[in-house]
Amino acid sequence: MDLNIHSSLPRRKDFRIGILGSGFIVNDCHLVAYRKAGFNPVAIASRTRDHAVQAAQRHGISKVYDDHIQLLDDPTIEVLDIAVPPRAQLDLINQDLANREAQKKQANWEFDKKTRKMRLKKQRPVQLRLPGKFNLGNAVMAMAAASVLGVEPGSAAMAMGAVDQVEGRYSTVRRGPHELQLLLAKNPAGWAETLALIDPSHHLMVMINARGADGRDTSWLWDVPFEQVRNRAVAVAGEHSADIGLRLSYAGIEHVTVADPLAAIEMLPPGKVDVVANYTAFHQLRRRLTATPEPAANGGYGA
Repeated sequence: MDLNIHSSLPRRKDFRIGILGSGFIVNDCHLVAYRKAGFNPVAIASRTRDHAVQAAQRHGISKVYDDHIQLLDDPTIEVLDIAVPPRAQLDLINQDLANREAQKKQANWEFDKKTRKMRLKKQRPVQLRLPGKFNLGNAVMAMAAASVLGVEPGSAAMAMGAVDQVEGRYSTVRRGPHELQLLLAKNPAGWAETLALIDPSHHLMVMINARGADGRDTSWLWDVPFEQVRNRAVAVAGEHSADIGLRLSYAGIEHVTVADPLAAIEMLPPGKVDVVANYTAFHQLRRRLTATPEPAANGGYGA
């Protein structure tokens, strides 16, 4: 099955990559992918230096910095991979911008010595249709990058404000008596941010696969705070529905387990349903929603 999940590789692969972070996403995803693609990670720093050393030894990285400040101060780093939880990313990017003289000279930006952050000389309002603080952080970073490339920040803000879904993420789909909001989450940090978007008055369907693009080890489910989604109708589905079902049982969350996602949705009461799925499960569900006729009636939660 061709999911068309692979991006085109750049012509140049020898960019000097510096990595902030040394957790699972770095060790088992980013660095593995970099080496497989022939990219050039040369330096790493982490909150705990010993962890950075272990990652460097495992993946053949020549330079380990004592902390993130040293890495950000390295003028030879051409690409910065910020692989830390979303809440910390914006501050690190601001520090990196502050340390690079070329950024300070950008006409639209200035360095605030009091806060030690880059800021627009003229404020531009950013009103997004996409939910979540992490999307707002992404928008700010995109505005910074667009400015460096010569795009006026106000134009960038308007363009981003017109986006209401990204490859189906955050889109709304009507299916029978259910109105589905489709959400995608890929790792514990992403799931924690996504769960915060879920409306307490909505039902919930969680769908989990464990294919190569997802990561085959589902133990990360135990790092996600599913306890936040109690007191609603919940269904679980996917190729690893039993794994997520077990996790919800330990969280004290009543649910129904049906491997087929469309059948799982039909088991929920009529109304609005927040659907959260990991990578291949999300794309699988979108194809099923498009290709499968709507049900004639709802089976009912707990039937």
